[in-house]
Amino acid sequence: MDTPLGKTGRERTGVESNPSCPSIAPCEHSIEPASPRIASTAKLVTNSSATFASTLTSLTHSLPPRTFIVNNHGGSTMAQEDRTKRRAKKPSPLARAARREQLLDAAIDLIRTAGPEVAMDEIAAACGITKPVLYSHFGDKAGLGDAMAERFSAVLLAEMNLQRAESDDLREFVSRAFDTWLRFVESDPQVYRFLTKSVSGNLERFFEHRLVADMSAALARTIRGILRDNGADTGPAEPWAFGIVGMIHLSAEWWLDRRSMARSDLVDYLTALLWTGLASNGVVATDPT
Repeated sequence: MDTPLGKTGRERTGVESNPSCPSIAPCEHSIEPASPRIASTAKLVTNSSATFASTLTSLTHSLPPRTFIVNNHGGSTMAQEDRTKRRAKKPSPLARAARREQLLDAAIDLIRTAGPEVAMDEIAAACGITKPVLYSHFGDKAGLGDAMAERFSAVLLAEMNLQRAESDDLREFVSRAFDTWLRFVESDPQVYRFLTKSVSGNLERFFEHRLVADMSAALARTIRGILRDNGADTGPAEPWAFGIVGMIHLSAEWWLDRRSMARSDLVDYLTALLWTGLASNGVVATDPT
């Protein structure tokens, strides 16, 4: 039978009708629109994609700018600004030296109040840092003692050199040098004990103490120059210097514990003893007549 379009679908394709096979109705109309549920899901997916893209864009804009550079192999390296920041965190030698002096000040203040047996962790806590940071500046307790000795010996030597320049009277210079040392011991007894006692466990010999070594070396140069000027043998200069420093150190230790006399009296006694020996051994020029 002819359909409104003419022949049936099987007739148009040249396939004969077979009563044993169900016939398939030809597609005579366009595909129907998608169901409302499918359309709603598609719209939701589209909106979600747009929202995600917008969020990603916002996050990207909120990140700090990074300037990447290219290495010799054509690959990207770490951002240049990041490397600059890391370099800026490393203190300069001048800043590190200033920080070291600040830590030294704090350590000295604590020793003055807590005593010479103060531990390194206590010093670190007083400085507001950890013990490893303190060690990074001084190495260990002996290194801290060396730094203190360097500071105080520099002050003592500068004062003694000034006294030597102000007067040609050698006996007066000896007396004033003794007084300078004892005045330091009297004004800073805890620091003095830290320098001469607390660090001794790290040293085998007394004369290796930084304060003792520095003062003895300076005194040896002074004695050697005086002996040379007077035409005397300069050989005794160094042993005399260490002997004199040892004498004043032990006398100061005794005086700190006993306090049985005034500082001025101890200075006079030590000066009389030392000058007698020095004057008779070439420190004072003899009259050739």
